[in-house]
Amino acid sequence: MMTVKQFLAVMLARKRLVLVITLLVLLLVGVVTLLLPKRYVSEAVISVDGGADPASLTLLNGSMVQQNYLGTQIAIISSHTTALQVVRSLKMASLPQAQQNFAASGAAGDIEDWLATGLLRGLEVEVGKDSSVITVRYKAVSPEFASTIANAFVDAYRRVVISTKSGKALQSESFFKDQMVSLQRELENRQSELSVYQQQHGVLASSERVDMENQRLMELTAEVTRAQTDYIAASSLLAGARTNATNNPLVAQLTLSLADLQKQRSMLLAKAGSQHPLYQQLTAQIAETQRQLAQQQNHVIEQTQQTVTAMDSRLKAQQEELAQQKQRVLQLKDQQTQLDILQRGVDNAQRNYDLVMQKWSESAIQSNASFTNITVLQRAQTPTQPIFPKPLFNMVFGLLLGVATGAFVSFLAEMRRRRLRCDDDIIHTLGLPVLVTLQGEALPAPQRLSLGWRGGQS
Repeated sequence: MMTVKQFLAVMLARKRLVLVITLLVLLLVGVVTLLLPKRYVSEAVISVDGGADPASLTLLNGSMVQQNYLGTQIAIISSHTTALQVVRSLKMASLPQAQQNFAASGAAGDIEDWLATGLLRGLEVEVGKDSSVITVRYKAVSPEFASTIANAFVDAYRRVVISTKSGKALQSESFFKDQMVSLQRELENRQSELSVYQQQHGVLASSERVDMENQRLMELTAEVTRAQTDYIAASSLLAGARTNATNNPLVAQLTLSLADLQKQRSMLLAKAGSQHPLYQQLTAQIAETQRQLAQQQNHVIEQTQQTVTAMDSRLKAQQEELAQQKQRVLQLKDQQTQLDILQRGVDNAQRNYDLVMQKWSESAIQSNASFTNITVLQRAQTPTQPIFPKPLFNMVFGLLLGVATGAFVSFLAEMRRRRLRCDDDIIHTLGLPVLVTLQGEALPAPQRLSLGWRGGQS
C-alpha cells in the first residue's frame, strides 16, 4: 500500500500524463456542455386563501385542514384535467409539429391526452413552508415556451376550480329546487290544517281566550266559596231559630210581656183568688200573648227557612256554572294544545323551507360565480438564463474528474511498472533500510532504476 509520499512522488513523476488526461476530460465535458440542449425554467406564484372562499361561503380553520386543502390544490394543478385545459386553451393539438411528433411516437389514443401527459413531465408545483403560497414551475428547452406553459397552468387551474365549484353548485341548486317545491307543498298543507281547525273550533292562535276563561273560573270559584259560607251560616241560623227565636226583637218583646203578665196574675191570684175579674182578664191577655208569641216564632222560622232555601238554590246554580266553566276551560286547553301542535308544524315547515331557500340561493350564487380564492402574485416571466447545463459547474466538475481520472490512470500505470522514486519505496517495498540520501541531478528516464516488480511481485 502506498504512502502519501509515494503517491505524491508518482503523481509528480507522471504529471504530464495527469495533465493530458485532465485536459482531455475538460475538453470532453466542455463539448458535452455545448452539445446538451439548454433548459429554462419559468415560475409563477399564486396565493390560495384557505381561510375563506367567497364563492362557497365556508370557512377552513386549523393547520391540518389548511395543509390538506393546499395538498388538494397542488393535486388539482398537477392533474391530467388541468393539463388538458392547457392543451385546449393553447390549441396545441392543431400545431403541425405536435401532430408530427404524435404520429412519430406511435402512441395510441387521443393527441390531446398525449400532449397533456407530456406537459406534466416538465411541471413542478411547490407550496411554501407555513404559508398558502404555491409556486408553479415549468422546465422547457425554450424560455418563451416555459413561461407560456407556466402561465397557462395557472389560468387552467383557475378555470378548473371555477368549473368544479360551478358544477357542484348546479347540482346543489337543482337538488334544493326540488326540495323547495316539496317543502312549499308541505307548508301549504300545514297552514291549511291550522286554518281549518281554527274555523271549526272558533279558536285563535293566541292564549288570550284561555286566560280570560281561567280568570272567569277563578271568579266563579270564589263566588261558590262565599255562597257555601253563607249557606252554612244560614243553616246554623235556622237550627237556632227552631230552638230559640229570642234573637228576634218582636219575639223578645212578646216574651217579656208574657213574663210580666204571668207575674201580675200570680200576685193577683195570691191576693184575690182565681175568681177575680182582673185575674180572668190577665188570663185572657196571657193566652193572647202566648198565641202572638207562637205565631211570631213560626214566622221567624219560616223566613229563615226561605233564606236557607234561596241560598241553597243559588249555591247549586253557582256550582253548576262552576262545573260548566271548568269543562269549558279544559276544552279550551285541549283546543289550545292541538292548536299549538298545528302551529309548531307550520313553524317547522316554514323553517325548513327558509333554510332550503337559503341553500338554494347560495348554490345559485356559486353556480354563476366567476371568482375564486386564488390570487396570482406573480406571472411567469421569460427566463434569460438556462438552469441546465451550467458551464461553470460542469468545468469545475470536469476539472475534478480529470484530476481524479489522471491520478487513477497514473496509479494503474505505476502499478504495471513499478519504479524507485523515493526512499519510502526502498523502505516499504524492498524492506531495506536507507542509510544515506544523496541530492543530485535526476537521471534520464531510461537510466532510472527499475524495481523489477509488477503487481506486487519482486
